[in-house]
Amino acid sequence: GYDDVKDVRQGKFFEVELESGDAATAKARVTEMADKLLANPVIESYRVEIL
Repeated sequence: GYDDVKDVRQGKFFEVELESGDAATAKARVTEMADKLLANPVIESYRVEIL
């Protein structure tokens, strides 16, 4: 599961807020979520930004 997710908002893009100890871990988790849940990589592309 994704117990670390605190909030997800969707518009032209998804904004995911989660608790993580460091930026590399956060980016890996969000990339995993995008691959499995948020995007269809056959027809869509995406990028992950850590703010």
